[in-house]
Amino acid sequence: MTKGWSRFCLYSSGGILPPFFSSCIITNMFEQNLPNYTHTFLSYNDWLTRESSHYIFHYTKGSEAEKDIAHIEEVQELAYKKIVGLLHPPVPFKKIEYYFYPDADTKTKLMGDSWYALAILNEWCVHVLYTREDKPIGPHEDTHLLSLHLGQATPFIAEGLADYMVGHAWDGKSHLEHVRKGQGLGLDLNPAHYLTPQHWFETPDEHAIIFYSLAAAWTKYLIDTFSLKTYLSFYIQVKRSHTEAEVIALYAQVFEISLDELVAGFEKMVSSKEN
Repeated sequence: MTKGWSRFCLYSSGGILPPFFSSCIITNMFEQNLPNYTHTFLSYNDWLTRESSHYIFHYTKGSEAEKDIAHIEEVQELAYKKIVGLLHPPVPFKKIEYYFYPDADTKTKLMGDSWYALAILNEWCVHVLYTREDKPIGPHEDTHLLSLHLGQATPFIAEGLADYMVGHAWDGKSHLEHVRKGQGLGLDLNPAHYLTPQHWFETPDEHAIIFYSLAAAWTKYLIDTFSLKTYLSFYIQVKRSHTEAEVIALYAQVFEISLDELVAGFEKMVSSKEN
């Protein structure tokens, strides 16, 4: 099954829309904290390339990605259609480029990072570790790119939307199943405790699937309870520069009940046998 979505620190330096959307004028770019990122992959001569309606895929000969490339294209085009249908971004003037690496060493050597999947916002591309065991494809990374017209929400909210678009955790199990597992492990799974970037980045990597599932389940709860329109109004307004108090106030302003009341409703939903 697939494993591992993006786990990066990013923030906006003031821009609203990135320059790869055709209907906008940009004065500021989005920034990411990528201390090890390199562009060695651009001079790598052994890429094979396949192009589809909205993507350019780069992969290596004899790799798992080469074997699965037709399936990868089908999955990503369906993901693109799903995201665009829900978020209605401006039409990009360039295709999303995917780089598929056959092993962690190659990925680290060519782009500087061994994590499973990473969307590079300013370059409109995604780097993926794609092996027989780990195949992190689908809507998650593309949601990070195709939601940029909404601005940069806090990490818990941004990752929640991305994993909500997938519809399940990266092992194929439901998000709620992982949330309940995390509760059994005694993890702090109160959404009110993940209001700022620092809170999110302090979550333990060894339980990443649980915290991504928490973010996705919280997103689904807010959308199902209050509507997609209301949720996106919150998403657009919640900024990574906001303090805890500002985020708490914004929850109350948009959803018209306190954050504590929202959490109580969420916990009731998690504990319900009907979900």
